[in-house]
Amino acid sequence: MDDDSMIPESAKTACIQSIKNEQLIYLYTGRSKAEIYDFNMEVGFDGIIGAGGDFLETEGKMLYHHKVSDEDVKHMIDYFDLHGMDFYLESNGGLVASKNFFPHVERPIYG
Repeated sequence: MDDDSMIPESAKTACIQSIKNEQLIYLYTGRSKAEIYDFNMEVGFDGIIGAGGDFLETEGKMLYHHKVSDEDVKHMIDYFDLHGMDFYLESNGGLVASKNFFPHVERPIYG
C-alpha cells in the first residue's frame, strides 16, 4: 500500500479535534467508493463526498449519486475495444479494467 492511500497524522489530529468540537467532518476525494479503504474511515468521518463530487454519502446513506448511463458505458467500452485502447472504469460498486490494462501499465513502471 502506498503513502497516497494513507491520511497524514496531522490531518487525523485535525479531524479528531474537529469531532471533539462537535463539527461534522467529511472525507472529500476524487476516488470512487470502491477505492476508499475502510481504515481511512476509522478517523470518524460523518460521510464522504467522493468521485470528485459525483456522490455524497452521510451516516451510511447515499444522498446524491451522479451515474453515467449503462448505454453510455457500453458505448465507451465498445469504442475503446474497437480502437484497441485499454481502460479502467471506476464505480462505487467496483473497479473494472480491460484485459490488457495492467500489463500495459506495468511495462512503463517496472520495465
